[in-house]
Amino acid sequence: MTKKTKGGETYQSFLSRTFYNYNDALDQARCDRFTHVTHSDGTTKNIRLLDGQLFVCKGCCCGNTEKGNPPVPLEEFKAQWRKRKLRSRVHLTVSGCLGPCQLANVVLILFDGHTIWLHSINTSAHVTAIYDYLEEVLLTGAYAPPQGLLAGCHFQRFERDAVTQAQNSYPKS
Repeated sequence: MTKKTKGGETYQSFLSRTFYNYNDALDQARCDRFTHVTHSDGTTKNIRLLDGQLFVCKGCCCGNTEKGNPPVPLEEFKAQWRKRKLRSRVHLTVSGCLGPCQLANVVLILFDGHTIWLHSINTSAHVTAIYDYLEEVLLTGAYAPPQGLLAGCHFQRFERDAVTQAQNSYPKS
């Protein structure tokens, strides 16, 4: 069953329309968000401030079909990043090995002080879910754990993240 808004519009249509307008407005408003960094040669460089960064592993195992792993949908990552106009808000980085290799095809999202690790990102549907997730957290301006298709791909890579998640999952007394 397709979810509908109160006005009868599908959520996908609503989100596409809303995020398109939201992204355009944010891109316009944030074009002056820079920090000034003194380079090692003494010159000052203007560096764009970002909301997040998306790392797609293309290292030793991720996407290596000779090792029996599915290909990384890299062109889909690039196409959706361009289409959704996230350049001034989320940097897309195709990286070397992020590990853990046994969970190939790994993606890391840095957002709002959180590390969001995802594994088995093998399909265009996964890529769409990642960008939908990014647009959702950008819209709200706050971290939220991945839901839906991504919930089963989410894992904790660092001890501190796992401890924080465990502490936050118990009710406060």
